[in-house]
Amino acid sequence: MDSKRIIGARIQAARAARRLSQDDLAERVGRSRDAISRAERGANMPSVDTLIAIAEVLDVALVDIIGPPTENLSQTRAAFEVRLAIATRALDDDAYAALVDHAEALARLTQKR
Repeated sequence: MDSKRIIGARIQAARAARRLSQDDLAERVGRSRDAISRAERGANMPSVDTLIAIAEVLDVALVDIIGPPTENLSQTRAAFEVRLAIATRALDDDAYAALVDHAEALARLTQKR
């Protein structure tokens, strides 16, 4: 999948996780709803300034939106990754450590199959 579509999927997932409409996000970043829609569909690449504004409004790290790109990353996986990044920001160190332990155990189980 190309970078524009991955970035769009990440923006859409972060916006949905924050329970914002495209209109809400557009208003807060000073862009049109159509510009947000085109970005989420991967039809255009927002400017760096717009990407920074989107990340700030959605309270995510810019890297959670723009990369790094992963080979053969589906839109679904891109969305899950940004949702996970958002969810983990609320965890304290102990909860985060437990999450990492669980993720590693799940990865080992998956690799055995």
